[in-house]
Amino acid sequence: MKYALIGKKGLLASAFAEALAQKKASFQTFSQEEIDITNPDSLKRLAPFAIWINCAAYTNVSLAEKEKTQAWSLNVEGPKNLAKAARQYQAKLIHFSTDYVFDGKKRAPYEEHDLASPLNVYGLTKYEGEKAALLLHEKTLVIRTSWLFSLEKPCFLTKIFAAADKKKPLFVVDDQKGRPTYVHDLVEATFLLEQDEGMIHFANRGACSWYAFAKEALLMKQNGNPTKGCAEIHPISSENQEVMRPAYSVLSTKAFETKYAHILDWKDVLRRARAKQPRADQ
Repeated sequence: MKYALIGKKGLLASAFAEALAQKKASFQTFSQEEIDITNPDSLKRLAPFAIWINCAAYTNVSLAEKEKTQAWSLNVEGPKNLAKAARQYQAKLIHFSTDYVFDGKKRAPYEEHDLASPLNVYGLTKYEGEKAALLLHEKTLVIRTSWLFSLEKPCFLTKIFAAADKKKPLFVVDDQKGRPTYVHDLVEATFLLEQDEGMIHFANRGACSWYAFAKEALLMKQNGNPTKGCAEIHPISSENQEVMRPAYSVLSTKAFETKYAHILDWKDVLRRARAKQPRADQ
């Protein structure tokens, strides 16, 4: 089985490359310069590969409001082109979407069949992109996920750690709730799902706010090295944010857990990941 990994430098693509190498799988990674998903002609290079994993996306939620054309091109036209090409070359397409396709008005975990109603440009483009991919190629799997984190690559968590090291007060939103997802767990879940088609949700167990996520992470960081102090962290409201985000975007993972396996809580995963880090990082 030959894998094409589209997107080379991001958080998710890096985790996939690491996992595929460990599995000694046959794969090739493609940077944006090597494969431009907004250009159909560029996708001819993917013809020899049986499974296409698309990690290329426009993910800057705030900037998407100003760069609507760029966001639409990467998040909608890109998946559309990939689905058409995958159908032509009889390949499997795996594409990732987001909890931000929902408006947050529900107060129970969102299931795959729940109505999407994005609040911002990023969410809208991701929703249109997932719809296009599923419509245009029956051998498409869309995995919705949320709040991706890692300890190796830039993300919300590493930014919190970096800011805390400066020992300046941190102010983090406390009225938006979701499920953090460890990027390596998402990768392993994808391998379990790779023969599936359609839509499915995956996120680590344990819903929380961004503030609770950051606070727990900082407590773990401090306990890892008690001699190293951390900055104070304070909860704030999201009412003054420039871009609307769902207040509640907790994904239901019942479908995944029923068919495959129990998912670990994000706190347990974070403790495990911290414990594996070199002492110098703590």
